[in-house]
Order: sequence, then C-alpha cells, then structure tokens
Amino acid sequence: VPLKGVRVLDITSGQYGEYATRLLAQSGAFIQKSFQEVKSSLRLEDKKEILADCGIRKLLDESWDLIIWDSHCGFELDQSLLSYFDNKYPDNIGVRIHLPPGISLNEEDLQAFGGWMELTGDPAKEPLKVGGHPASCLIGAHAATGGLLALVEKKATGRGRLVKISTPTILASALEGVYTNNANNGITRTRVGNRHNKLTPMCILPT
Repeated sequence: VPLKGVRVLDITSGQYGEYATRLLAQSGAFIQKSFQEVKSSLRLEDKKEILADCGIRKLLDESWDLIIWDSHCGFELDQSLLSYFDNKYPDNIGVRIHLPPGISLNEEDLQAFGGWMELTGDPAKEPLKVGGHPASCLIGAHAATGGLLALVEKKATGRGRLVKISTPTILASALEGVYTNNANNGITRTRVGNRHNKLTPMCILPT
C-alpha cells in the first residue's frame, strides 16, 4: 500500500477537501477529519475519524505528514496554520487551498466563479451547471497531487514545504482554449446552445 503509515489532517470545509483526502485514503493514508462550517454531500466511507472544531488546536500538537486546509477556515486559524509552516514546523508539509473572499464553497458557485456556466446551455435561458462535482473534484485532485509530490520531495531532501493551491487558476485551466483565446486573441466565447462549440454530439441538458 503506497501511503501506508502516512498521517493526514483534513481541515477543509468544501467537497474538494473530501475528494483530496479520499484519494489519499484509497492509497492507504490515515485521514483525520475536522469539520468546519460547511458539510458536503460526498460520502465519507474512507474517513477514519471525525472530530469537532474545538479539537483543531490540540491536533496541531500531534505529528502529521500532511495537513490540508482552505482559506475559508477562518482568518485566525488560517494565519495560525500559515505561521505553523513558516516558523515552527518547516519540515512538515501543508497544502493550502485558496479561494478568493466571498466565493462560496458549493459546486454551482465554483462553476460560476470559474466561468464554466458562461459556456453551458441555451443563451436565451439560464446557464446550466455541469452534473456531479467536477469543479470540486478538479481542485481536490490538484490538492492531493500537490501533497503527494511534496511527500516524494521530502523523501529525497528531508524537508517539507507549504503547497499553495490556487482555485482560480485550476478552474480556468479547465476552460479548454476559451481562456487562452481570450488572453491572446481577444476572442470571447459565450453560450452557443446545448451543443458543444465544435464537437457534436456533445451537450449539457437540463434534467
């Protein structure tokens, strides 16, 4: 089992955190979850233990190979965690998922913030959200991968690091050529109906 013996503390509120730690748990990592204000609809069958918010401070005194949190955990806790990696424990690994202030953690808001919903559905009607949780899963996959790369690096160097996950960059990266066409050529693409701009048949339909 690749990650057997790896201890991960999850202090995230969104579905992306649960997806990231699920990936790590499926590879054998031990996950300890501390819920914040938002609970997600993703299943928690891979979680080993669930703790209350009041236990976070005490948890930081324990030994962790990887700590994952997001910038919506509250200003004081976020700053404490940043200080934790900058000063007290430079040999440990942290993954901080950054969301701009005011951005909600739910899937629809993430897709809207990332510009995805400007490209889906009939232009004369409401934008359509892509089914499932692709935005959350994409962010979570980046967080898990960043943590894994830092673990591999630490094996070689003996040093940890703070991995910073930028949700705007990740969400924009999923826009195929839309973002780069706009940035480089000034071309703006909007909703063109239920079928894909260039691929047929491929569409998002209301259900």
